[in-house]
Amino acid sequence: MNIVVCLSRDLTFFSNLTYLADGGGLTHASIGLSEDAELYYSFNFKGMKKEYRTSLKKRPRQMNRYIIEVSDEAGNKLKSMIDEMLEQKEKYQYSKLGVSLSLLHLPNNTKEDDSYYCSQFVAAVLKESGCVDIKTKPSDCLPNVLLKELEESGQIVRVEEESRLVNPADKAFEKGKEGLARGYEKLSDVIEESKEIASQFSGDDDDSKEEPDKAQSSGLDNVYDNMVVKLNVAQKATSEAPEKLAKLTGGLLKQGSEKLMELGETAKGLLRGDYPKQTKKSKKAKTAKKINKKK
Repeated sequence: MNIVVCLSRDLTFFSNLTYLADGGGLTHASIGLSEDAELYYSFNFKGMKKEYRTSLKKRPRQMNRYIIEVSDEAGNKLKSMIDEMLEQKEKYQYSKLGVSLSLLHLPNNTKEDDSYYCSQFVAAVLKESGCVDIKTKPSDCLPNVLLKELEESGQIVRVEEESRLVNPADKAFEKGKEGLARGYEKLSDVIEESKEIASQFSGDDDDSKEEPDKAQSSGLDNVYDNMVVKLNVAQKATSEAPEKLAKLTGGLLKQGSEKLMELGETAKGLLRGDYPKQTKKSKKAKTAKKINKKK
């Protein structure tokens, strides 16, 4: 049998925050019990929730459906697990601490059996039901990590792009290009009308005016073409900017967290009395300082 894992990203504040902290990619996960499921299950700030496929499409979002092949036994166990959780949904909470630690790239050693964030929940039920052998600890499974686990499992039958997220800036650029095209057409019409009026009062024949007219036309075309090129370049740069910024912030955040953990381990060692051993060079330096002080 097949089930579906839905991974998405929208433009809400928390989604953008997750996008920046995790270095880009997707920011939300939910799961459906069949490949054509119209109902998904996930977690948000209110706890366990149902998500309807039609309602997800109403908000601008990037949404991909990953059809996963699982055994009948595992699929049935998955359904039983989710049904059981729904019967006791009041006791389940959103893991604010868990998602915060994951986004900060810090280890999550908290024991919150009844708390999940979206992709942690999906990873946990996939693993516990035997649908997918998730290697990463579910509490560390942000959406991008979950996607990597699914890809490595080799169980993805196909990927369906449900909807595509359109950058608001792209819409602005498209409108700008449409306005530029309209302006170009109007200006061309005005030039043509001016030529007709001028020809009525001019004694020059048509052959003598042919070259200047071409020059005027080509000049306007060149201006228009250059403007379109510049708009396209600016649009591309704007479209790529969020991903570049996310990779930068995600990388810096990860480096900072690793450094913080190193300092934490050093502090623990000092508290245990594990002082760093002095090297021969450091001993010689201290001896030299003492001699200099005596002098």
